[in-house]
Amino acid sequence: MPKQTWWGDVLKGNNNSEAGKFVPGWGTTPVMAGFVVMITLLLLIMLQVYNHTIVLDGVDAGWTSLGGFGQ
Repeated sequence: MPKQTWWGDVLKGNNNSEAGKFVPGWGTTPVMAGFVVMITLLLLIMLQVYNHTIVLDGVDAGWTSLGGFGQ
């Protein structure tokens, strides 16, 4: 059994006072779903640019265009 100390009580504080409590309903789930959709769309657009499915004028998806090296 661990010994209870003053220092342990100070560090513990009230960090765990919200444990087991939750907001009824959906809470922030719609916000999280929105971020997941936006990140998915960003990754899909990046993949399409890299695969040349979407062709953008002046955008080269090769490694040589990343830093201007080898010119």
